[in-house]
Amino acid sequence: MTTTRRAFLRRTALAGAGVLTAAPWLQERRPGSTPRWVHDISLSSPDFDDLRFLTPLLSNARIVQLGENGHGAAQSMQLRARIAAFLCEALGFSVLAFESSLFLCHMANVEARQDSRRMLTSSLIGVWHTEEMLPLFERISRSQGSGRPIQLAGFDVQPIGAGRRRRPAFFGEVAGSIDADYGRAVAALDTEFLDAYDKGSRPRRAYFREHGARLSAGYERLAAFLDGGMGDLERAVGRAAPLVARQEALSMAVYVRYQSAADMRSYAEGRDEGMFRNLKFLAQELFPSQKIVVWGHNYHLRHDNAAIPPTEAIFPGVTVRSMGTWTRQHFGEAVFTIGQYEAVGTALDNARKPYTIEVPAEGTFEGRLHALSDAPAFINLHAASGTKDGAWVETAVPARYNGQHPETLVPARQYDAVLMLPSVSPPHFLY
Repeated sequence: MTTTRRAFLRRTALAGAGVLTAAPWLQERRPGSTPRWVHDISLSSPDFDDLRFLTPLLSNARIVQLGENGHGAAQSMQLRARIAAFLCEALGFSVLAFESSLFLCHMANVEARQDSRRMLTSSLIGVWHTEEMLPLFERISRSQGSGRPIQLAGFDVQPIGAGRRRRPAFFGEVAGSIDADYGRAVAALDTEFLDAYDKGSRPRRAYFREHGARLSAGYERLAAFLDGGMGDLERAVGRAAPLVARQEALSMAVYVRYQSAADMRSYAEGRDEGMFRNLKFLAQELFPSQKIVVWGHNYHLRHDNAAIPPTEAIFPGVTVRSMGTWTRQHFGEAVFTIGQYEAVGTALDNARKPYTIEVPAEGTFEGRLHALSDAPAFINLHAASGTKDGAWVETAVPARYNGQHPETLVPARQYDAVLMLPSVSPPHFLY
């Protein structure tokens, strides 16, 4: 794209947002100023020519994490879906792991030949039940008849999704395949848990504070039972089901414990450490020889969340580690983490309520990123840190959590690269 064309697109986009006078420093960029560590990429190109630069960068990665700065932006979903598809087609990645239920993603994977829309809505949390996600799930569905099927997986410990009511029967069938009485007992245990879960946040936590020790011990006994009988279980119901049942049981023990945690740090870290253990399970046990794409919020994926000074406006308001801390420590350089930020626009919160993302100030993370390109762009932070123009990525800069709340971070300490979107808008929901 020519410099003249870039300048025209920038003026047009900013004029449409009504921000030309608010951010004159964004209007022009000197010719030839785009660094080599910045790559413009498309939201909708039918081929992957614009993504070929990723091949040498990610060819040695075992896990690529795709973050998002909030769950409700159409362009973020479109761009990361294209990157995920490219990784599967060109670099041999074959597992897509989402910040969603381990159990529900497993069931959708088992039933992968179903309609792609149903596969999407039965597995992922509702924020991603959008038209922008459908092409990726159509690709997953089509791949099942090929020699390189794409596997769907979840790593969250939260039992979110209407299909969770299928889980007691799942536990009962797996455990019951070698002990019918115990199968009925664990189905009853999980039904009790789900009845408490469905009461809502405050009654749920009160129930878990009173009954949590018994419930978590029951799930841990189930996990130990399944682990001890893995050989017989595999012969009875196959390899994947008992492994997933065991890990889901451990996840529910984690969930009960952190829901009744005494302080906010234990609450927040309990979920994220549990998610890391699920990701470790996916990588080392369920899919031990496969390459994995991880899809979740920036907060969960970044490498050193505890280094970001906490603020009251951003959950949990205290210094905590997140999933990415344990992931980076355990998998090291086999992990490549890509965050995502945006300059301006409108996005939706988890309740589908719109919020405005204002023009970034000069010198902020988003402002610096947006000044690099008029188009959606991939910024290689590691390559930038070794240059005069990019040394700032190794320093503390103001940024915006979810495009709204101020925080301060050292970009290269949190991500290997970032995706920058010049503007975002709400996704189109399927219902």
